[in-house]
Amino acid sequence: MLDSCVITGPGAAPVWDDANGRWTPATGGVLYAGKCRVTTLDLQPTDAVAGDAVYAVTRPRVDLPASSPGPFPAGAVVTFTAVGPSSDPALLASVFKVVQETSKKSYATARRLACAEVTSG
Repeated sequence: MLDSCVITGPGAAPVWDDANGRWTPATGGVLYAGKCRVTTLDLQPTDAVAGDAVYAVTRPRVDLPASSPGPFPAGAVVTFTAVGPSSDPALLASVFKVVQETSKKSYATARRLACAEVTSG
């Protein structure tokens, strides 16, 4: 795993980020900081409508080392802090929310977190 991320607990209401011109999730305390990797489970985003806004929702999966602490609650926020040489640099601007932890099993090689990335369109 060549990328790095920080996972924070779920927070209260989202906060407006003037620099990026978008809402960002409020966060709680740090639950994990370290190595990770990401893959996309859905190749095509689905559309969600809220009021007059249309959002594209993709389903990325974030993998952590199997020895990582857990479990990670739904709503926890994953923020990338560094990307490896073969990773997409756009990950540094991405924020994912944990939907559920999917790797509760024997002989696990990674802790897998099903996530959602929501972007306005």
